Parts: sequence; structure tokens; C-alpha cells
Amino acid sequence: MKILKVAADIEIEYVAMFMNITRLIGDTHKRYWISEYSKLCMPIPPRKEQKRIINATNAMFEKLDAIMESL
Repeated sequence: MKILKVAADIEIEYVAMFMNITRLIGDTHKRYWISEYSKLCMPIPPRKEQKRIINATNAMFEKLDAIMESL
């Protein structure tokens, strides 16, 4: 997915995380942006909250990585 422009008050990493966890089910390799992603509503909290969500998510993934390495 390529995002060409994001509004100044939106963190690109927040958008990327949202799109990464939003699974679109399909059995083809079609381009999903126009046909599927453009229909989604994405909640956009204030920028400070976006950053908090990004930091919390990254911290959880770091902990999960540590757990996986210890197995």
C-alpha cells in the first residue's frame, strides 16, 4: 500500500498500524486500495493520542518479541 499524502495532524505510523491490523479477506492479489480500503472508516484521535497508541503498540510488540526469543 502506498500512501501519497497524509494530513499534517495525522501520524503516518498510526495509519500504517491501522492498515496493517485491518485484514481484508480475499483469494486474489488484486489492488485493495480503491476496491476495499477506500470504504473503511478509520478513527483518528488527536495527534497526542495517536502517538500514545503508537508507543504502546510498539512496546507490546517488543515484549512479544522478547517472549518469542525466550521460547
